[in-house]
Amino acid sequence: AGACSWPGAGGAGPSAGPARVPSSLAANLNVDELRVEEGADVLVTVKGEATVAAGQPLTLALRPAFSGQGTGLVDATITGLIGADGVIDVNAMNVDAKANLGDVPTGLVQAFNPGDTDLVALLGDRFSLDLLADGSLETMDASVSMASAGVNGVFALNIRDRVATRTGDSSVRVSGERAARAVPALRRALIWLTLS
Repeated sequence: AGACSWPGAGGAGPSAGPARVPSSLAANLNVDELRVEEGADVLVTVKGEATVAAGQPLTLALRPAFSGQGTGLVDATITGLIGADGVIDVNAMNVDAKANLGDVPTGLVQAFNPGDTDLVALLGDRFSLDLLADGSLETMDASVSMASAGVNGVFALNIRDRVATRTGDSSVRVSGERAARAVPALRRALIWLTLS
């Protein structure tokens, strides 16, 4: 019979120390063509690259092309997440991220939706989304704007001392008719109110 132990734990189990990766970690990931298909339809083709190395910023640059004429970009740089010694420290990370996604087929998002909300009924066949985020878990500024047949709006927030607060002019318009068709719980409540 063999014995198994982890450093720093006296052989009793995994170390309670910080999560880490090898300090020699350095990788570049090139995505030549990643496709998401539904049946015979190609919903999105993604090209891009990502880099990760201990003590260096993590970078992500993706260029999706959606069915129809939709295109987009996702760029992110995360600094401070992995120290030169390989220690992962989420509290030390700083994120600078931007996403601009235009004419996205809603069916692509619906395919990954774990709930029972019909996103196509709510948003329509396609939507556009812009996202900006800059900061840490302690202090971050972020904004999201969306345009679709059923939901349109701009929402800005900031995080200070891990508390999120809406900032600036934020407005979101949701089509009540589309929401009632899309969200089963809302639809059941409206039917109940009509019958009462």
